[in-house]
Amino acid sequence: MKQMEGVNENLKKTNQIKCIQMSYNIQNRAEEIVRNELIY
Repeated sequence: MKQMEGVNENLKKTNQIKCIQMSYNIQNRAEEIVRNELIY
């Protein structure tokens, strides 16, 4: 997911806040998918 969204080392070096925001967004979406698909 990170590669598809463009989260990479270059983004981490140039804009750390945006990189962290995008990473948390991806993590939250992945957790939601797991909860919806596997738990319910």
